[in-house]
Amino acid sequence: MGLLVAHAGQPVTYRAIYDQVHYADFVAGGGERGFERNVRTMIKRMRRKFEAIDPGFQAITSITGLGYSWDASQ
Repeated sequence: MGLLVAHAGQPVTYRAIYDQVHYADFVAGGGERGFERNVRTMIKRMRRKFEAIDPGFQAITSITGLGYSWDASQ
């Protein structure tokens, strides 16, 4: 989440998010397959946690085929 907030309003790629969270696995050669699905699952879980606190939460925007963006105005 820190990566999204640090780049608020800018698109952050699936790969950048994955590398931030799983850097050691990526360097060791693991985790290459399905990384987009892993990121989508992480973001989905993060959204659920925010929505439990604020049902109107929509600060994480999906950018099809690229990644996600954090909308600081939300």
